Amino acid sequence: LGPEKATEKIAEAEENHFSKFCEAAALSPMTGRVCAIGTDSDIAAIQLIDCTEKGEGEAGGILKFWQMIHDNTGETVAFNTHIFDFPFLIRRSWVLRIPIPLAMRPERDRYWPEWNVDLRKRWQLGIPSGDPQSRGSLNVIATGFGLKGKTGEHGHEFGKLWRNLSTRALA
Repeated sequence: LGPEKATEKIAEAEENHFSKFCEAAALSPMTGRVCAIGTDSDIAAIQLIDCTEKGEGEAGGILKFWQMIHDNTGETVAFNTHIFDFPFLIRRSWVLRIPIPLAMRPERDRYWPEWNVDLRKRWQLGIPSGDPQSRGSLNVIATGFGLKGKTGEHGHEFGKLWRNLSTRALA
């Protein structure tokens, strides 16, 4: 290896390292940020809470969502809320010093309240996620049931996609 090739390899390794860091940082409650929270209190009207500075702001958006949780009288159904969404929102709330509603507190030694149904857990049927048959992304499971499936890329890219959509909507 000559000095030029070595320099090129080092630059490539640094770029790959930074890219992997950014992917992980977006999904960490210490370095990531909430851009939007989608809710569906009525099947006909999906509400999107914009948590950017153009909307409620991150703290304001999280507070608005927690108020919706507090006011909720029914069951909520979502995918992967017990593994990612609720832990991320709770941890971001801790970082931002936002109070978490009593409705999110444990019931009968369960961490997640009974009113929240996580479809990923239902799919797993109580089987540990290491079992090959209990695995499945939202896209894989939805398309397996003949639904269109998830559109878009990976979760760590949501912020970039959201900014692009917001920019196009303003143009």
